[in-house]
Formats: sequence, structure tokens, C-alpha cells
Amino acid sequence: MTEIEKLDAMLTELHVNHDLHRRFPEMDKDFSDKDWGWQVTVNDKNFGGDWDAICGYGSYGFKQGLLEVMGNIRDDNGVEGWLTAEQVVEMARKAGQQT
Repeated sequence: MTEIEKLDAMLTELHVNHDLHRRFPEMDKDFSDKDWGWQVTVNDKNFGGDWDAICGYGSYGFKQGLLEVMGNIRDDNGVEGWLTAEQVVEMARKAGQQT
């Protein structure tokens, strides 16, 4: 199971409002030589607010199968990469406690 699949499963188990989808489905057709990957989009005020996690070509940690996150999950709404699903869930829990 990949880290993005683990994250999806963990969020589902925690009943967090989220969606798992291909990151750039149109790019899959036009630029099939790259794996554009997957994206989890979260909109749950009790679990960090609005944020997303990605794993695909160009993301921080993609080559290692790790996740990159951005959005309200971080204090500065910046980007952070090279994360496991467990690390992302912990970040979201902390962000949810601050809101």
C-alpha cells in the first residue's frame, strides 16, 4: 500500500471529509511518460481545515513514495514534503486542535 493510499484509509477510518483523485488526469493523456500521481483533498474544520497531500511527479518526496502537503495544515500555509501518512495525520490533528 502506498503512502497516499494509507492516508486515504486513515482519513476514512477517522471519518474525515476528504477526496482521493488523480492529480492531473488531463496530463495522464498528454504526457504519459510521467506519473502525475494522486492527491488527497481535505475540507474538515476539525482536522486542519482546507489542505491537500500529493504524491506525483515533481512533488517533494515522490521518488521515495512520500507525501507533500500544503494548506491550512501548516502554520504558514506553506509546503512541506518527504512525509509519511502517519506524519500527515499527526500534523492535521495538531492543526485541528488550534482552530
